[in-house]
Amino acid sequence: MKQFFEKTFKIYDQEVGKCLWLVLIFFSLFLTMAIFRTYVDTTFLKRYGASAIPEMLLINGGVTILVFGGLNRLSQRFSDDILLSGFLAVCAFLVMLLFFAVEAGKALAYPVLFQILNLQDSVFLVYLWNMACDLFDARQGKRIFPLVMASQVLGTAIGSFSVVPLTRLSGYEFLLIITAVAYFVIAIGVIWSARKVMGPVPFKKTAARELRKNPAEILRIIREYPIVRYLIVTGLVPNILLPIFTYQFSVISQNSFASEDGLMTFLSVFRGSTTLISFLLLFVMGRIYTRMGVPNASLMQPFNFTLIFLAFIPFFNIFVAAYGQFSTLFIQRAIAGPVNKVLFNVVPDSVAAWSRVFVRGTVIKAAVIAGALTILLLKPVVSAHGLSIVAVVIACYLIYETMLFKKKYTQGLKQALMDESFDLDRMASEFSLNPDVTSMALMSDSLSTLRDDVETGRFPLTNLTTETALENLGHADKNVRARAASYFVENPDPRAIHRLMNRLDDLEWVREAAIEALAGYGEAAQPFLEAELMDSPSRIQLGILKAMKGSGLQDYDLMPFITRQAEEAYHHLVAISALAEGLKLHSVDMLIQHLREKNEAILARIFYALWIADPDMRFMYRSLRSQKAATSVEMVEASINREMAKYLVPLIDDIPLAEKIGCGRKALPIIKTDAASRILPGLAGSRDPITRMLAAYTIGEYMPEMRFYSAMERLLDDPDPGVIQAAGYALKRCIKGDAKMPEAIYDISAIKKEALFEGVGIRGYKAIASIAIQKFHKAGDILIQAGEEVLSLFLLLDGQVGVFDHYGASGQRLKTTLGHGDTIGEIGLLSSLPATETCVVVSDFLEALVFTRQAIYEIMGLYPQISINLCRQFAVRLSRTGC
Repeated sequence: MKQFFEKTFKIYDQEVGKCLWLVLIFFSLFLTMAIFRTYVDTTFLKRYGASAIPEMLLINGGVTILVFGGLNRLSQRFSDDILLSGFLAVCAFLVMLLFFAVEAGKALAYPVLFQILNLQDSVFLVYLWNMACDLFDARQGKRIFPLVMASQVLGTAIGSFSVVPLTRLSGYEFLLIITAVAYFVIAIGVIWSARKVMGPVPFKKTAARELRKNPAEILRIIREYPIVRYLIVTGLVPNILLPIFTYQFSVISQNSFASEDGLMTFLSVFRGSTTLISFLLLFVMGRIYTRMGVPNASLMQPFNFTLIFLAFIPFFNIFVAAYGQFSTLFIQRAIAGPVNKVLFNVVPDSVAAWSRVFVRGTVIKAAVIAGALTILLLKPVVSAHGLSIVAVVIACYLIYETMLFKKKYTQGLKQALMDESFDLDRMASEFSLNPDVTSMALMSDSLSTLRDDVETGRFPLTNLTTETALENLGHADKNVRARAASYFVENPDPRAIHRLMNRLDDLEWVREAAIEALAGYGEAAQPFLEAELMDSPSRIQLGILKAMKGSGLQDYDLMPFITRQAEEAYHHLVAISALAEGLKLHSVDMLIQHLREKNEAILARIFYALWIADPDMRFMYRSLRSQKAATSVEMVEASINREMAKYLVPLIDDIPLAEKIGCGRKALPIIKTDAASRILPGLAGSRDPITRMLAAYTIGEYMPEMRFYSAMERLLDDPDPGVIQAAGYALKRCIKGDAKMPEAIYDISAIKKEALFEGVGIRGYKAIASIAIQKFHKAGDILIQAGEEVLSLFLLLDGQVGVFDHYGASGQRLKTTLGHGDTIGEIGLLSSLPATETCVVVSDFLEALVFTRQAIYEIMGLYPQISINLCRQFAVRLSRTGC
């Protein structure tokens, strides 16, 4: 069943229950409404005629506004499902009363039934879709809402077809009893099941003042928010056109069928047939509108309205009317309806609650009133046929507004993102697209080259010539290299471009000078930068991207780079999927974690590349880590070309891993195999040394088989010591079946356990291990002496350290004892002030990792999360001492 829903409807495991609940409610409710609607329309038309419809719609508009006023007040105390259930129960009671009125021959019952029917349309539109939007976000809605609409259409079709056999079985009036009983049963079902499906808090209680806006505020919102403006327009204009069309359709139907029985049969069969066809087409159209995108799909409704009313001018007959009835309902259900539901989920939070009630309630009813008034005012001078000309003009205005919305759609999504308060806790653990932070995070492999004699800052450019600067770019002294790179910032020379490129993997301040210099070359360096970007290591790639961004040019051809990066990310996803199906081993977990972290870094580079031409891309990337992730994905999809969207959007969308891989394989040449035994050798040949190391370690632990011997033997010549250790481990496991864990893996595992380095990632753990100094001490060893400069930070792995006041003097006092996971020396190290306490080993044995001042400065610069962890540990220690 799970696979059926995923494959057929793109509905995933965590969504199935909620979706089925909505589908059941929509199906049963609209099946009942179809029966009720056919009865009411037929009996009303034959007793009062089409000429009474405008007056009835006018009255209904006023009644609906009054009812919504009461419901809005009740919404401060009750959730949407309770309000819907209560409304259904009231409708059931009223319909049953009116059944007895009809039996008693009361003609007034039919107009009242007409009012109840049209009131239901408005209330169901608001509260059913409020619940749907609370259950699913904008991205989920694009997949799920068409299916919900399909259930509505199917219910309507079955209800319409069932009218004739039901009436022949027990008469017209029996339909009212069926309606009343069904509404009551549905009300009970909704109130009973809603808590189980929607949870204890299915809605946000909104202050009453947020649901009320004065005219000046409404005008400001319309000017400020393009999406809200479009929702108001689509709530207003189509619902002015629909009463006109309904009136015209009723006139044509009334004139085409003389008897009540003939009209009821026609309405039943016609509505059933058209809704059934709509149901079948919905499954196709849902995917089509998803592929078209929201702005393009929005154009279908206004163009269809224009076509219908233009056709009415020369051909005012039942055939055009039938097409109009079918097409308006179909487009509303298959395209316009789901699109609008998606748009309600990307409305800025500050006006979201108000817009739901105002647009779905007040605006729609005001539009119906306006449409009815238009008919009433023009009826004395314009025939039903002549109203088509008026409708064409109104439909053309809707086209204009839709084109305007299409132009400003991305702006509207950005407003929705900016309006949201970001989930900072979630963002803190993610890669940032800040150029400095990202570039430092990606340069962690260079940590082992850091030394204590680093000097930072700008370098004087005196006594330099172009020839000297060119030569000095390859100098052994880092300060000389940095000065030479800075020279070309003000004195660009084409001969320096390649040499500056070589400095993009240098120490950070040399690298930054080279980036600034390359940015100044502009178009002169453009072809070279584009070519080098493709196959360079990740740190150099980011340096090239920074230079591109700094150049101010926006016409770089970055599509090949982005495509290749995406291919690599999808290869990683395939590997993650294959490994996750196997045994839960230490090596497998480490490799999966590393591949996920690599994909985060890949996405950072992709969005950096997109940021070069689109300044909003940096903002979109950060928003992917916020509570408005779905809106951000929608904005990304609307901002990039369709070909790129096919493979980039699945990477960032919240869909199952198998679905991501499926999308990638359709759009890109991704490996077809899902066997870990065929994927691991490929990872062992990666350009990334950490991936090679972890792949070799995984082969050794997970599947130590002789078929991998040659691949592992090749890695013995690898320049990275960690890779050699892992390859040796794998070879021993393949031959002997037993081997000791590689030292590099052991160090990474040990550092990974420490709270100080939490959230750094596998690459960070390896880099930290390469610069940490492991030391052992015995009891009585002094690690830090009060009054002396603190030169190192100690991370305690095993044993205990006592913190003393006046150590060695008569007033000696033990303040606290620190153990595994604690740090000492951070205050003096970071403040450069002498130590105020003495730290002494008080256990028989102490094992610690030692970091020099320069190393800890660099490591915190590369990984800001360490600074947060350090502050957290320091705060815990302060709380222990009672400070």
